[in-house]
Amino acid sequence: MRLHRITLRDVKGVADRTVDLPDRGVVVLEGPNEVGKTTLVEAFDRLLDLRCTSASALARSLQPVGRDVGPFVEAELTVAGRRIRIAKRWLRSPLVELDVLGSAPEHLTGSAAQARLDQLLDGALDRTLWRALRLTQSGDGAVAPLVGSGALREALDAAVEAHTHDGDGERVLDAVEEEYRRYFTARAGRPTGDYRSAIEAHHRAQQEVAEAHRLLEEANLLLDRQQAARTELADADQRLVAARDEAREAQQRLEELEVVRAARRGATEAHRLAQERSRAARRELDARRRLVADLDGLTTRVQEDEQALADLEAQAQGLAPALTEAEDQRRAAEQAVAAAEEALRTARADLDHCHDRARLAERQGLADRLQRRGAQLAQARAAVPRTPVTAEELRALERQEQDLAVLTARHEQASASVVVESLGADVDVALVGGVEDGADGGRRVGPATTGTFRVTQDLEVTVPGAVRIRVGTGSDAEQRRADLEVSHAALQAALDRLGCTDVDEARELATRTRESAAAVRELEREVETLLAAQGTTGNGAVDVVEGGDLPGPLRRELAALRARVEDEAMLRGARQDAQPLPEDVDAARTAERAAAEDLSRYRRRLDVATTSVEQCRRRAADVVAAVDRLAYRLEADRTRLVDLEAAVRSARADVQDDALAVAAERCAAEESAAAAELERAAAAETAADADRVAARAHEAERRSARLTEEADRAREVLHTLSGQVELAASEGRQELYELAEAGLDEAERRLAALDRRARAVRHLRTTLHSHRDAAHRAYVRPFTETLDRLGRQVYGPTFAVTVDEELSLRARSLEGSTVPFEELSGGAKEQLGILARLAVSRLVEPAQGVPVVIDDALGYSDPARLRRMGEVLGATAGPDADLQVVLLTCTPGRYASVPGARTIRLDPEDPVAVSSGRADVEDRRPASLDRSA
Repeated sequence: MRLHRITLRDVKGVADRTVDLPDRGVVVLEGPNEVGKTTLVEAFDRLLDLRCTSASALARSLQPVGRDVGPFVEAELTVAGRRIRIAKRWLRSPLVELDVLGSAPEHLTGSAAQARLDQLLDGALDRTLWRALRLTQSGDGAVAPLVGSGALREALDAAVEAHTHDGDGERVLDAVEEEYRRYFTARAGRPTGDYRSAIEAHHRAQQEVAEAHRLLEEANLLLDRQQAARTELADADQRLVAARDEAREAQQRLEELEVVRAARRGATEAHRLAQERSRAARRELDARRRLVADLDGLTTRVQEDEQALADLEAQAQGLAPALTEAEDQRRAAEQAVAAAEEALRTARADLDHCHDRARLAERQGLADRLQRRGAQLAQARAAVPRTPVTAEELRALERQEQDLAVLTARHEQASASVVVESLGADVDVALVGGVEDGADGGRRVGPATTGTFRVTQDLEVTVPGAVRIRVGTGSDAEQRRADLEVSHAALQAALDRLGCTDVDEARELATRTRESAAAVRELEREVETLLAAQGTTGNGAVDVVEGGDLPGPLRRELAALRARVEDEAMLRGARQDAQPLPEDVDAARTAERAAAEDLSRYRRRLDVATTSVEQCRRRAADVVAAVDRLAYRLEADRTRLVDLEAAVRSARADVQDDALAVAAERCAAEESAAAAELERAAAAETAADADRVAARAHEAERRSARLTEEADRAREVLHTLSGQVELAASEGRQELYELAEAGLDEAERRLAALDRRARAVRHLRTTLHSHRDAAHRAYVRPFTETLDRLGRQVYGPTFAVTVDEELSLRARSLEGSTVPFEELSGGAKEQLGILARLAVSRLVEPAQGVPVVIDDALGYSDPARLRRMGEVLGATAGPDADLQVVLLTCTPGRYASVPGARTIRLDPEDPVAVSSGRADVEDRRPASLDRSA
């Protein structure tokens, strides 16, 4: 494919533009950002891929922002030897036109044009190659896998002398792949179609046979379980009769045991009543004894508390003087702390005042330096010549002077020489016209002398009164004189523009311009440094200083510092007890630290005094609280003592202490007699073995109930199994099993046939793919060799690359060091990506190739590699190579080192380009490297 012309109208930010591209070689589309370079390539893609009726996001992205118009793209290109023109408009009045140019022209529109376009592109355009040979702005240089490119595969087949893709190879692979997909899925290789249906039918038949066999086995098991249930029911009935006889005998023995148990229960009740009477008598005796003991203990505690209360009252009277003394010490410490705080505030105010004075002096010094430098900058700027001469202008003037000298020398060398010898009379030799720009002027040759003249223009030799001879220069001299006049006029016009009489004066003026500009730059840098030191930046600040003023922040800071220093001095003078101001900041800082240390020392004394007061107060509070608690308890004990004395007198009036002791002894004897009777009744019950008799009766009753339940369950199970056997006999399970086995045999035969064919096609596909993969591995060698040759022209003889079977770059080796492609710098990735695309373009046949498009690349390349990359681009796409390379850049001169490159400049402000929509095209000669790129 070759791209000849592309036209955009109302596409994104491009209103109307047409770009003509040369059929071969390197062309550079050069223009500022957002002029539409990348949009050209993107619009061409949409032209090939999108139908005109598409309203997708890709189509809408072409529409200009804020304008309800339909984007229009037209391109003229050659594909498969046919030159065609395609035009499409989207979104508004959709349009598609196709013109096939040449000996059999065609003009189609609408769906017919789209169908014909699809037919031309599908048969001739390798889209994989077109996408791979393009390096976008956001790309990292990596080349997409190229194995899918048919054109590249054919070229690599030829390079490795393989024939994988010759003749019907691809069609055989496609046919085998189509047959394979009848049996297996493309991605996972799982069975599909009839093969999968046969597998599923076989599984279902197996499940049906298994289910029929299970039902048949279940029917046989039901018959076995029914017979077992009958046997179990008969055995349960026999064991139930024996258990019921044993239960009746145990019940008789239990009734005889009940008489013995009644006698023991009577003895137990009598013993319980005797115990209660004995405990009641002991409780009354114990209560009388506790009451007497409580009276004696309370009397003793009241006496002890009265003595302790007297001691606490005496201790409280002794704490008052110590508390008064501690409070006096604390008040004195508080006064000292207040005085120290005032002294610290004064010292800090003095320190702030000293800081402000020092800051004011430093800022004032900076302001004075800025004002001096501003005045010097104004003087230096005034010294700049009124008509400055730059170095570029001087070099252009010197080139014009040199061109004039060269033309003059050539003219003189090409002009004839005339020798005039006077034999007696004076001879006048003059130029026709009277004035010459050459080296020979008109003069007189005296008698017996000889003169030699260069005939740079018509020459007239006159012997007064005798003869006049005119010597002509010829037609070619006229052209040389015309060139001299044009060169001289251009030099004089350049001198007039600069206001100079000659080149020497221009040199002097350029020297003055350079020196004065250097002085201005030096002073500007010094002013900017001073401004940056105080946090002010920007060209406006330098202009303010040059005008004799100060930057606003510095001026406001000076005013604020002066006002603050004056206010601080006024406040300090108003204090009556003001001490002399410290000499400097260090002295003020020393005074401030001393005041802080005094305040800390007095605060520690205050803390000690406060702690002492608190301790005294806590001791006094503890004594007072102890007195209060003891007095309250003493009062309560005295009241309780009176109540206890009254209670003891009342109790003894009813029953004396000795009578209570006698009653307790009598009840204890009665309890002992009842306990002996209970022991005799328990012995009689033990002799009768009551527990074993009761346990045997209970066990017999429980066994009889359990056997009754087992017999009922066995009877119910037998009834249920009988019903299930009758139901199974009515289902015909044997016939169902035989039918399921027949279905399984049929499914196995069908699956075996399909399985043989599926395995065969899978084996054939695997074999063909293994051979194709082997061919792909062979592709690596020619591609790597071509890429190595190109890379050594840029990186040197130690360059090598590692390429995988997908023809993707994996690593680069240089000077014995190998670095993975992903870890290379951005510039190195771009360089390798461009070299890989050039290598592919050299391998592919020109008729099947596509343009190499590189969008704004090599911006991160150093000057040396940029120059060598340009040489490789020029050599690869030179006049002998049938290759089209399109370079897009916003940096003029970046590709100046590409030999034979042509430049298309896209200028959005050029009225001619805008009106015609055609960009200017110029030939680019080899130029020196643009270091600014």
